[in-house]
Amino acid sequence: MKPPLLSPALIVSVKSGEKFRYIAGILLVFAPPNVYKERKGISMKVWLDDVRKAPDSWVHVKKASEAIKLLESDWDLIEEISFDHDLGNDEEGTGYKVLCHIEKVVKLQGRKPPIMHIHSANPVGVRKMLQAIKVINSGI
Repeated sequence: MKPPLLSPALIVSVKSGEKFRYIAGILLVFAPPNVYKERKGISMKVWLDDVRKAPDSWVHVKKASEAIKLLESDWDLIEEISFDHDLGNDEEGTGYKVLCHIEKVVKLQGRKPPIMHIHSANPVGVRKMLQAIKVINSGI
């Protein structure tokens, strides 16, 4: 099997040290930290929901584990995140689980949290997530 052909723009970008990743069918370009500083305005908005379609230009993740993995790898790029609470299988995690992860990172590592929104139809889950966001933002 032949390797795929790369466009000249892709080759140049790879030579400059940028990394590429497909997330939810979207090609994202990740540069080394020094390149980010030179390029103001690079950011990502994350939509956590197993059913609803993500708004245009938002990265769509369907599982809590996917959102946590994305936060761990690209925290500084994530400008906003919008949470659904129920993600199909509570054993695999909920939007609240992702908020607990954000709280831990903010408290233990002193990282700045992204802007957080809730778009869940679960009133009990919404109350839990609102409380978590309040706790996270109180430490800023």
